[in-house]
Amino acid sequence: MNPATLSTAADFASQRPGSNRRGRFHRAIVRKSKGANDMRKKENPNKEKARQLAQQIANMTDEQKAQWLARVPILTIDGSALSGNNQLLAALQCQTATMVGGFQQWIAAGRVVQEGQSALYIFAPTGARKAEASAPSNEAGAAEAAEAPTVRFVMVPVFDVAQTKELPAERAAAA
Repeated sequence: MNPATLSTAADFASQRPGSNRRGRFHRAIVRKSKGANDMRKKENPNKEKARQLAQQIANMTDEQKAQWLARVPILTIDGSALSGNNQLLAALQCQTATMVGGFQQWIAAGRVVQEGQSALYIFAPTGARKAEASAPSNEAGAAEAAEAPTVRFVMVPVFDVAQTKELPAERAAAA
């Protein structure tokens, strides 16, 4: 084909070796969109762990739960006791847990998580959200339901004090 007979830029582009009609810009967009789809397909590993732990707790008898809870309570860094369910979750993952806190909480307390330690996962509340308007038949009930906040819980990683070590003095002063 003679370049003088090419009527459009697309015809001209299609004649260049190694090119296609869509060009580099289109290929970049396709690559980005494929990456976004791949990210959506990944499953959260904490979700499976949460299911397994919930199943273990559900299979426990009331006596077994009482035995676990009769131990010395597991505390947070600030000294408050974990809820009963969170104590069960932490104890199932680490039977020797006594005091737990998040990574940044330990740094603020002058300690650091030792390298290679696995986190324990417990439930923590997220911010309260307004409840979705759902099905109260009278107007007063609908207004109350719309104003009532709902609290959602997510699995958060925490570490036991035995999984930490003291920060060196110069690093502790910087934190």
